[in-house]
Amino acid sequence: MTALRTISLWQPFASLIFARKKKHDTRSFRAIARHDGERLVIHAAKKMLPDELLSPELDALCVETFGPDYRETLPRGVLLGTVELGYCRSSSDIRHTLDADDFAAGDWTDGRYGWELRNPQALPSPIPTKGRQGWWSTDPQLLNPET
Repeated sequence: MTALRTISLWQPFASLIFARKKKHDTRSFRAIARHDGERLVIHAAKKMLPDELLSPELDALCVETFGPDYRETLPRGVLLGTVELGYCRSSSDIRHTLDADDFAAGDWTDGRYGWELRNPQALPSPIPTKGRQGWWSTDPQLLNPET
């Protein structure tokens, strides 16, 4: 079995994907076209988004989606599930097409890129795993232990 590409995201971003509120991940660099359609594993980092980066709109979305104590209750240091990587376009090309939830859950300033995250599939239970910065690999057997 081929290892699956994995990326760690700060909470609440990782959980918002599986709540189907975050449909794009925003980055300062383009996704590589050859990864279009690839399934990626989403890991919730141990760190929460720093307070100074939490906009009022994002906080309101998280309270509505997860409850007022989400900063304490969202899982961290775990694999949450997988997504399929879709198109990658500049923020200026797509930000006008986003719904309010997706817009609140990303940094859509000029010069950034939106990576479409399609078909999120949450794991039945989060799997505790040490994450890493950047891309790293997960053994698919870890996600499907009975196979």
